[in-house]
Amino acid sequence: MTLTTIWSRVRAVLRDSNAAFIPDTEITAWVNDAQLDIASRCENIRDSVTSTVPAAQTVALPADFLRATSLRLG
Repeated sequence: MTLTTIWSRVRAVLRDSNAAFIPDTEITAWVNDAQLDIASRCENIRDSVTSTVPAAQTVALPADFLRATSLRLG
């Protein structure tokens, strides 16, 4: 399903075919929030960080970090 299809379906439910009340950017934000919520509940988000560890022995994590599932050193 494309974002354009989602916009059309939301507009049909809201009866706002001309986007007079809710802009596409707001619908897109709702869709992104829902997708992140579903992915975090299903634990389907995977990412990796590759870096060297400085003397302070800390690793910079991304702003959208949820939870570590594994750690590999070496």
